[in-house]
Amino acid sequence: MENDNKELKEETTKKEADKKETESKEEIKQPVEETAVQKKKSKKWIGIVAAVVAVILLAYGGVAIYYQSHFLNHTYINNSDCSNMTATEVAAIMDQQSQQYSLQILGRDENGVQEEIGTITASEIGMYWVDTLNAAQELLNRQNEFLWIEMLWSTQNHDVVQGVSYDADKLQEQLAQMPALQNKNMIAPEDAYISEYSEKNKNYEIIPETMGIELNNNLVEEVVSTAIMQGDTTVDLEEQGCYETAKITAEDAALVKACDTMNKWVSAQITYDWNGNKVVVDGDTIHEWIQTDNKDPQLDEEAIEEFVAEQAKEYDTYGKRES
Repeated sequence: MENDNKELKEETTKKEADKKETESKEEIKQPVEETAVQKKKSKKWIGIVAAVVAVILLAYGGVAIYYQSHFLNHTYINNSDCSNMTATEVAAIMDQQSQQYSLQILGRDENGVQEEIGTITASEIGMYWVDTLNAAQELLNRQNEFLWIEMLWSTQNHDVVQGVSYDADKLQEQLAQMPALQNKNMIAPEDAYISEYSEKNKNYEIIPETMGIELNNNLVEEVVSTAIMQGDTTVDLEEQGCYETAKITAEDAALVKACDTMNKWVSAQITYDWNGNKVVVDGDTIHEWIQTDNKDPQLDEEAIEEFVAEQAKEYDTYGKRES
């Protein structure tokens, strides 16, 4: 009986131990299973994120590949919108732009007031831009296609100055038709000079030079041609020195000196006393003795001697000069 109780007790103890062992194993197994599930979920999210990133990169790269052959959004060339265009399409626009070119030619009238002489257009001289396709392609090659996303809100403008070709004969024809460039309408400039003696004012004065409106047509053609090649839209012939100018101005030092000398001579007053007969010699007489080429006045000694001889003959003696 006692042995039976002992065996029963041992069996009960064993069962309890087995139960605890089983519970312990269950407790260990549960966290392991939870960790595995978490890892599985993490891998799933990583896969999703990677897929999304891959799609974004593929899309971004795909758009970048598109912009290898197209201009970026909001790209302007010579102020024309060339967004998403190919080099060929942009070259066509540049060709159209070249035909819109015109050059305004400015000059002046006799009084120095600026005026328009004429206008030359691209069609009139057969002008066009050279190799626009190559220029557009070079511009396209310089753009960074990977910046396409930035250009969704940015803008860039390229001022392209392309080589120019035109018909020189047609340019000459257009210039020849402008009245200001025709010889019959030109007025040559005149040099400043010393006036005739004024009996009223008893003096000489400098007459200023005149501007005239005589153009150097060879220089005009050269200046206009340069303006066209540079893409200028206006050219001022006065600023470019195309007008013939007077060689002697009113400020000419030699001319001013000559006038001063002549005025000094005619301002003198000499009185001759021929035995009580007084003869006054002033500018009205002296000016007849002055010889000048405007810059080097001289007193005509022979004319003076002749005057004295005549006076002496008239009064039959030589007088005494009073001054």
